[in-house]
Amino acid sequence: AGEWRGLIDRGGGPPSVVLPAPHVVAQTGTLLDEPTSKALLGEYGLPLVPHRVAAPPDVVHAAQGLGYPVAVKAINAEATHKAKLGGVQLGLRHGNDVAQAVDDIVASYGAHDLRVDQLLVEKMVGGADAELVVGCVRDPRFGLALVLGAGGTRVEAVNQTQMLLLPATATVLAHFVGRAMASLGVDEVAFDSILTAVSAVARFADDHRDTLIELDVNPLMITGDR
Repeated sequence: AGEWRGLIDRGGGPPSVVLPAPHVVAQTGTLLDEPTSKALLGEYGLPLVPHRVAAPPDVVHAAQGLGYPVAVKAINAEATHKAKLGGVQLGLRHGNDVAQAVDDIVASYGAHDLRVDQLLVEKMVGGADAELVVGCVRDPRFGLALVLGAGGTRVEAVNQTQMLLLPATATVLAHFVGRAMASLGVDEVAFDSILTAVSAVARFADDHRDTLIELDVNPLMITGDR
């Protein structure tokens, strides 16, 4: 990583150590699939959209139970980039669309010699005011750092990500979130909901600081004050 620096919040907040840019460290570890990750983070208070896990023949029924529109995603811990492998289908509004999406996902993964025994079905969140990414990365010298920045499809397209070394106090987290929101132009009405998500990730990281290598929640959908 580049040189780290200490930044003091211009609004009079306490000092905190902020890294200049994300640094992804290649390390050996066990990759958790998305439903397992969601369940773990949900236990720490991360708000989750309604979702279900289903085998391919049961996905349409699961989608009907959640209500349309839905997203359908492949579950396979070996595949780290589901979208690039054709493993993500969004905005599905009818049972026929869902059935076709399942067939397409299974075929696409099969072309890469990957099995799809289960799929994640999620209720789509519409009308988002902002899409963020929140997560953690491990630097070999400084340890775990919290990541917060522009998410969704913008996460790799723009350099709008800040990083904060962990552990951090509640006060430092609050000022960190406030600075990031100002930088990203996110309405202050979303402060409490973003802080809730960031705090949940920070608590999880602290409890797993000896084993956690990297995690990200992307996108973190912001709709008004939720």
